[in-house]
Amino acid sequence: MERNLKIYPPSEDTFLLQESIPKFRRNLAIDVGTGSGYLAFFLSEFVNYVIATDIELDAIKYALNNLKTKNIYNVDFVVTNLFDCFRENIFDLIIFNPPYLPFNGKKTDLDVQTVLNFKGKNIIIEFLSKLKKGLKKDGECFIVLSSLSPLEVIFNFINSHGIKSEKILSKRFFFEEIFVLKLSYTS
Repeated sequence: MERNLKIYPPSEDTFLLQESIPKFRRNLAIDVGTGSGYLAFFLSEFVNYVIATDIELDAIKYALNNLKTKNIYNVDFVVTNLFDCFRENIFDLIIFNPPYLPFNGKKTDLDVQTVLNFKGKNIIIEFLSKLKKGLKKDGECFIVLSSLSPLEVIFNFINSHGIKSEKILSKRFFFEEIFVLKLSYTS
């Protein structure tokens, strides 16, 4: 996969999310915040149709360019915030490797890909507030979180909105733990 310094590259969190997703056939999946498209390509192996979204046009162009080097025909890319432009309750599977790092006060090219509160929005809470509208009744979501994220706020939101959560995998580094949650709705 070609490298672009402005696009978040596949990293430890990407690979942890990939390892967490069970490979069984589904009709429709969405890779939210696709970046390089790495996870969308992975999903294409066992999902009938994959939509990959990103808020950054450059990321979509980059992922689409990577797609052209492969023989993959069941992935499409859309520039949108999260999954705002789609009908409700259509996705069997939603995956999201969100920006989860706290802002360190220094702006970089990767802020929109790595910083949780970029431009004053907590993207994880925004995503969770829209999750029920995106998932089918029996759908599943897999999301990466970090011990550096405001976990109390995130879990309070999850618990108060009827979202069932299960920690699937985790990996500890010297300064943080990253983990994957499986999310679904009980009713």
